[in-house]
This record gives sequence, C-alpha cells and structure tokens, in this order.
Amino acid sequence: MTDAFTAADFRLSTIGEPQPVTAARERFPEELRALTTGPSFLFLVLHTG
Repeated sequence: MTDAFTAADFRLSTIGEPQPVTAARERFPEELRALTTGPSFLFLVLHTG
C-alpha cells in the first residue's frame, strides 16, 4: 500500500493505528481480544510531492 502511495507521488508522514476507546472496552469485553490484536483501522497522513 505504501509503495502505491509513493509511486503516485505522495509522501507518507504519519501512520496511526488507534486502539478501542474505554467505552468500547467496557461495552464489548468479549470482542476486546479481536479489537486489540488485529488492525481494524489505519489512518494515514499523505502529502503531495
């Protein structure tokens, strides 16, 4: 994925992989393992040039 961004002339400045918020941990304790061991969301900050 990052190769595709650089090939399209984007510069990657940040990658974030947030963890579940406390409310989700309290509300979905049985799903907590799946939410914390595999990536669910990746946030990327890209710049041109």
